[in-house]
Amino acid sequence: MIVLFFVVMSGSYFINSIVNPVKEISTTARQVAKGDFDARLEKKYDDEIGELCDIINYMAEELATSEALKNDFIS
Repeated sequence: MIVLFFVVMSGSYFINSIVNPVKEISTTARQVAKGDFDARLEKKYDDEIGELCDIINYMAEELATSEALKNDFIS
């Protein structure tokens, strides 16, 4: 019974710390890929997941800037 409890608790921790943030990152990355350059991620952790959030936010910002420059040039 104790082993089962430990397995359930460790699985729950894994889902909350890895799987859910990766789902959120994946959803936001898809939004950026579709052209929604205002989509941003909230950095919740100061680890690799948090660093990935910063990088995706930076990428979206750079793409938005490039899109604005392109539109200004075309105008």
